[in-house]
Amino acid sequence: MLIPVIRGKEAGRQTYVGKLTFRQFADAIDVAPSDVPSDQKLQRDLLATRTSAISSYLLNNPDSFLFPGVVAVVQSANYQPMGDAMPDIGTIDLPDGEFRYLADGQGRLSGIKKALTVDPSLGDNTVDVKFVVSAGLEHDQQIFADCNLNTTAVSKSMGIALDHRTVLHQIVKTTLNSNPELKGFIDYEKPGVNAKSDHLWSLAQCASLITKATGLTKPACEKKLSDPVARGKIVRFLNQLLSEWVERHELMAAVVIGELSPQVVKQKTIVGTAVFLEAFGVIARLLQFVIIETGEKHWHYLDGLSRVDFNRSNPEWIGRCIGLNGKMIKNNDSISATAAYIAMQCGLPVTADLKKANDKVIADRASLNGPQQGELNQCA
Repeated sequence: MLIPVIRGKEAGRQTYVGKLTFRQFADAIDVAPSDVPSDQKLQRDLLATRTSAISSYLLNNPDSFLFPGVVAVVQSANYQPMGDAMPDIGTIDLPDGEFRYLADGQGRLSGIKKALTVDPSLGDNTVDVKFVVSAGLEHDQQIFADCNLNTTAVSKSMGIALDHRTVLHQIVKTTLNSNPELKGFIDYEKPGVNAKSDHLWSLAQCASLITKATGLTKPACEKKLSDPVARGKIVRFLNQLLSEWVERHELMAAVVIGELSPQVVKQKTIVGTAVFLEAFGVIARLLQFVIIETGEKHWHYLDGLSRVDFNRSNPEWIGRCIGLNGKMIKNNDSISATAAYIAMQCGLPVTADLKKANDKVIADRASLNGPQQGELNQCA
């Protein structure tokens, strides 16, 4: 196989960079063998989920996808320069029957192969391939390690901030852009916020609020809210929800006008936590149920937020979102139990699932032994 390349030098060894069409890439390069002892593997095992995700990415975005380059280890590469004037531009010949496998990019290879079975027209697209000649097992294993050990994963918040394709991410950013009084308290880079930060929540946590408010997972958002009309309806609801929240909740109003710092909110209350934010998303969902049932927007329910004692010292949060050790608990049960209590304090009707979560908290308190039992039972 003859491939036009540019020759380079890295750490004293020759490397060659060329472009292969997807069709050539799928036909000429293999994934590393996985049926060998662990200490002899040249790559991590290929994940079917990774293959499917990349295939779907290509098929769903045929006019806008973009791939980084991959690294292929080959048994030999016979290089021929184009001429004396350009010695580093030429071709490599990869002999038939010799091994060629990827040290980095096997998920992209398998995803491309799968996508081509559905849409062969994708085969004319190209991918950058860096070819490295094998120098033995340890050398080849080191290539994989060098490509992967020091990589830094993009935080969820940064991924959302830079992504303009995913429907959920579009909704999150559109909603925050329409509510600048809240946007300033959102960290667009980190997955979470620390106690000293000027932010209350992260962008990723806001995305979780949206999934709770809509009752839709990210894939479900792609299916049900890809239509601009449907998306517009939910965005308008969310815009007004956040606006009404800031106006009606005295604590949030104090934060927005600068009377209460984010640091104090996080230190003394549960409001500056991911648990509260997702619980508030559940409250938003309950408000939607009321709107659907009555045909009217009963935002007055949010007035009840100012009657809730959100201080961490409030024993009502113990067993809901705070453990007996004083640390926050975040899981589906704690979110539901927290949302149930807030909803009841606001006078909102709760679903059977929320009632079950609340009943479990009360039952757990009743079963406690020790000096705390009496105090906790009174909270219920």
